[in-house]
Amino acid sequence: MKRIFAYLLTISILLLALAGCQAAPPKEEGSSLPAESTSSTDDTVSLPAESSEAPTPSEEAHPLPDESNEETTGEPAPAISLHSMDDLQKMRDMCASAEEDELERYLCSIEGGGATSRKDLETFLEAVDSLPLLSLIEGDISWISYHNFYPELTPERNSVIYITVQKAPDEWVRTGYFIGVQDVDAELKRRTDRGDFEASALKEPFYSKDGRVAVYTEAANDAFSSVTWIMTVDGILAETVYHTESPEDLRAETVFKDPVIGSLQEN
Repeated sequence: MKRIFAYLLTISILLLALAGCQAAPPKEEGSSLPAESTSSTDDTVSLPAESSEAPTPSEEAHPLPDESNEETTGEPAPAISLHSMDDLQKMRDMCASAEEDELERYLCSIEGGGATSRKDLETFLEAVDSLPLLSLIEGDISWISYHNFYPELTPERNSVIYITVQKAPDEWVRTGYFIGVQDVDAELKRRTDRGDFEASALKEPFYSKDGRVAVYTEAANDAFSSVTWIMTVDGILAETVYHTESPEDLRAETVFKDPVIGSLQEN
């Protein structure tokens, strides 16, 4: 008797539950979703407003070449960048005699995020002063930049120092000195194997009269009105980009036949 009563009670509960479900109104078509479900892959993402400041001529004119042996992290490598010989002289003065509070303010003003101490300035100056500076055109130095200033932070990138000499808005020469490359022969082979030199107009290396410059590749870029050479200067792997209105007249055997090589310390 107890079993029959329990059975009937269970059936009654099920019938009541079923009736409750049927009584609930169906969701109307087009009704809004809960807040947590409103996002989708089609949502519009607001982008930050573009800067209204136009880039300086030197910034426009100096796209950086591939400077890494592996995939980069996507984050900019620390750098120290200056834009004139006056900037370089100011750094020399600040490094030599500035009081600590004045030095701190100066360090914050340096572009690139790589200058954090007086020692950083000393390292930068020692590095740029030691470079064999190619002087291919007469003009003003408009860019001195030591990229990947802390290579231990981004070991997948080479440290490279760029020097740009600008003669006119449409004529400039930029040389990148890959000071982080220790085995130049291995790096040249890596680039060759990667196919970087397939478009080279040089069939064999060209050497300057004094032997200080060895040019391995020459590649014209008609769209950019420039010619790019990969070379060594006093054994340092370097890349020179010459931008001009008439790049078709530029050849390694004339540009590097008897080049003038000096230093920033002399300027």
